[in-house]
Amino acid sequence: MSSSALFSREFARLVWLLVYRPQHLDDQKRALRAALQEAKTQGQRVSQNELAVEASKIANVTPRPDDAPWLMELATRMAQHSVRLVEFQAKAKASEVLGLARALAMQSQQDGGKAFDAEVVALGPQTLAVHLGRDGFVRTPTPPAGIRAIGSRPALTPPGGLPPLAEAVASAPVPAAVKRLGNENPRMMADAIMTSTGERPANDLVMRLRRDLTAEEAPILLDEVGRSLEESARLGHWVTVVDVASKMIEREAIVTQPDVKRVFGVQLRRLAKPAILKGVAQLLVSRRDAREAAMAFILRQGAPAADVLVDLLVSAEASTERRAYRDAIVQCPEAAEPLQHLLRDHRWFVVRNAAELLGEMNATSADQELINILRHKDTRVRRAATLALIRLGTPRALHTIVHALQDSDAAVRLKAAQGLANVRNPRATQALLTALDSEQDQDILVAMLHSLGKHPADEVVTRLVKEAGPGSLLKRRPVPRRLAAVSALGEIASHSALTALRGLAKDRETSVREHAARALNVQGAVNA
Repeated sequence: MSSSALFSREFARLVWLLVYRPQHLDDQKRALRAALQEAKTQGQRVSQNELAVEASKIANVTPRPDDAPWLMELATRMAQHSVRLVEFQAKAKASEVLGLARALAMQSQQDGGKAFDAEVVALGPQTLAVHLGRDGFVRTPTPPAGIRAIGSRPALTPPGGLPPLAEAVASAPVPAAVKRLGNENPRMMADAIMTSTGERPANDLVMRLRRDLTAEEAPILLDEVGRSLEESARLGHWVTVVDVASKMIEREAIVTQPDVKRVFGVQLRRLAKPAILKGVAQLLVSRRDAREAAMAFILRQGAPAADVLVDLLVSAEASTERRAYRDAIVQCPEAAEPLQHLLRDHRWFVVRNAAELLGEMNATSADQELINILRHKDTRVRRAATLALIRLGTPRALHTIVHALQDSDAAVRLKAAQGLANVRNPRATQALLTALDSEQDQDILVAMLHSLGKHPADEVVTRLVKEAGPGSLLKRRPVPRRLAAVSALGEIASHSALTALRGLAKDRETSVREHAARALNVQGAVNA
């Protein structure tokens, strides 16, 4: 695709997003950046007539290109606002490109372009020119010194007006009813063109897939399906690819004949190419309606698709992209291996994300790799590794986690203290008791005491009783620390723990008394 076509495509996508997805700021930014990239080294132009010609071509293309709605929307908007041509200089300003897109996205006032022209005047563009109406009136770039451009005058209503989009595409071979509709309403005409063409070849293939297939028929039909999907992928028709491929996967699941099932597998592996997988995976971000089918295709392709998802996550710039790819990776067990390789990456945030995902996936095979990065120089990485190892809960992971209670970073120690609450292991109990003697951070001490409430050993109760006490005369124990110990005793609820709580219910500190009484009441209700 030429630079000019790419620019028109991305600019049209920006206008479409401003009209129909005004809240999707990340998508708008991506479209704007992509358009600016194409105009970085050379000027670009967007012609309403050329877009109309492209619209006539789109009307006869099956399956419909993904960018068809964008180009049709831009052509229609330019016609409604009497915009004949827009010229963008090389290195056009982002603010001006966005401002013009917003003006085009405005609702037409049926005033021959006056309202739009007023927006252009207010924008004061210096790096683009707007040609309005049939007679070629131009809003030229505003001189830097602020001098009014020669020939600039209030908006015009050109003699005879601008021909509607319907006239520009009247020669297109579309149904007569659609042509008549376009003469009355260009926007309705665009919508009608889109719905009139349909997706007949793809639909025909889907219908044929639903029939009973013999071992002789299956290779012929599925080879045709595979070639059709490869062509759709080459043209960038990703929705068609996942729609048909998902039907293949559904059909494969219910096939009982081994020979036929094998042919399905061969043709699906034919689609496991990085370029195809990448195009499908990007639907997870851009097309919510196709997300389920895209995910089914990705899961069916296994390791090759997992590799592509991981690559896309690493290169993603927008938060919406990262979130979509993370959600998909968690569902792919095959992604564990490439994620483990990322734990050796030189970028701290890549390592952190990989560690978090391995924990969410419960990838127990990654425990040693995660243990290795507990020595990482970045505390954010060590924090993520600690949490992931706690989630994995393997003997090797738990043996290592106790050392995180001595980490130099308080956040890492806090994660370890909280995570060890779920570890039923004498080593974890002893590690928490030992760490209490050296820890100075009160928040971490409180977390350790709460975690000890999950370890009902006699030595734990003895220590909690001590921690729940007021301390010495010269060194009073902080009230939050005492309350955490009281709560832990209530959690254990052994005979000795309940005896200690009855004594604490008479403590001089009001909040301690209330916490102890509440713990006793809870246990009384449970026992009742």
